[in-house]
Amino acid sequence: KEILSALEVATERLAVLGSRDLEVSDEILGQLTKDDFPLPTLEYEIQKVWMKHIGLQPNSNETAAQVGFLVVRGLPIQQLSITQAETVFWCLGLYMGVPGAQNNNGDLLGHVKDIGGDPKRDRQFKTSAFIDWHCDAADIVGLMCIQKPLEGGESSLASTVTVYNELVKLGDWETIRTLYEPVLLDTRGSGGVNYVRIPPIRNFQGNLQTFYHKEYFQSAYRHLDAPVEMPYSHSKALSRYNAILGKSKLKISMSLELGDMQFVNNHRMVHSRTEYTDGDTEEAKRHLLRLWITSPATRSTEEVLLKGLSFCQVLFEFVAAKIRSRIY
Repeated sequence: KEILSALEVATERLAVLGSRDLEVSDEILGQLTKDDFPLPTLEYEIQKVWMKHIGLQPNSNETAAQVGFLVVRGLPIQQLSITQAETVFWCLGLYMGVPGAQNNNGDLLGHVKDIGGDPKRDRQFKTSAFIDWHCDAADIVGLMCIQKPLEGGESSLASTVTVYNELVKLGDWETIRTLYEPVLLDTRGSGGVNYVRIPPIRNFQGNLQTFYHKEYFQSAYRHLDAPVEMPYSHSKALSRYNAILGKSKLKISMSLELGDMQFVNNHRMVHSRTEYTDGDTEEAKRHLLRLWITSPATRSTEEVLLKGLSFCQVLFEFVAAKIRSRIY
C-alpha cells in the first residue's frame, strides 16, 4: 500500500477543480477528456508512477518495480458532493487510461453498493455478501470510497504470478496445465448470453495473464444450455488455486477509508471482499465508485494486434454462445 506524492498533488488539484465548476450529469461524463482537466505539470508524473506500480507496458523502462496495484489517499471527500467526487474520479481515470462500459447499459462509472441482489445469480457488487477471489473484465479496476459500511467490507489483494510460482515450486503441473484450458464463465446477465468460455490463465508475450473468478466459473453450470456439471479436473484445479490464494502470507488486506482510491492490474492481481453490514442511515451504507480502465495505447504494433486478436476470441465466444442459445 503506497501513498504517492505525485498522485496526492494531482488529487488535491482535481478536488479544487471539481469543487469549483465541474458539476456534471452522468450523461455528460463520457464526453469529458483530459483537456477538460488540465494538469500539464503533473501528467508526466502521474503516468510514470502509474506504469511503475501497475506495470501494463512491457516495453516501458518503468516496469521493474511494479507491484500490481496502488492506493491513493488524500482526497477531501467530505468537502465534495457525489457528483463532484464522480467528476474527480473520472478525470483521474482518464489520466490512467480509457474507461470502459461495465454492463449492458453501457455505464462507464459504476456504483458498488448493496441494492438487495442475489449473490448466487446477480453480479455480486450489488450485494453485501462475501466476494471470493476474482478479476474484473478490464485491464485495470479502480475504486473510490464514498462511504464506509457499519462494519466489514475489507478488501484483499494477491498476486497471480506468486500463486503460479507456488504451483511451480510444488511441481503441480497437472493444475497448471488445466488452468490453461478454457472453462465456462457465468456472465450473470452481461452480453446477452448465459456464459462464455475463457482460460483462467494464458501466456501473453512471455507474461502470465490471468482472468479468474471461481464463483462465476462454478455458477455457469446452472444454466440449462450448459453441461450438467464442471469437469472434475477443472473443479480440482480451481480448488487448488483458491487454496493457495487463501494463504495469509500471499495476500495484503486493507479497509478503504473515505476518499481512498484503489487501482488494481486485473492481469496480475486478484481481489476479494469480506461480507459487510450497512447501518440504518444513508451515511452508514457502503458506497464505492468503480472504473474499468483499458491501459494507454502506447504499446508496440505487435502487442496491439495480439490484444485485438484476444478481444476477437472473446467476441467469438459471445457470438457462439448466442448461436447455441438459439439452436438449443
